[in-house]
Amino acid sequence: MNWLYTSTVLLFIAGELSFVYGCFKSNKTLKIIGAGIFLYFCIMALAWKPFPKAIDVYRGKTRVEKIYKNGKPVDSVVVWKNHFVNCN
Repeated sequence: MNWLYTSTVLLFIAGELSFVYGCFKSNKTLKIIGAGIFLYFCIMALAWKPFPKAIDVYRGKTRVEKIYKNGKPVDSVVVWKNHFVNCN
């Protein structure tokens, strides 16, 4: 998982460097790319939700839903209790 954080930080730095370079060189394309990458990371930061952990089940923040097939449990899923999901 460490490579994921490293690549995310490097992508963020590359986007901001392209934005700054575009500002100094008056390159509109680099400004748009850099601003787009920055906006993407802002949206991802607002929308990010942590994955549930075992301690969350213990504290009652999540529930375990079992999936049955022919009366036998075949799978289970941990679901947040307070997260609203619209399935329309």
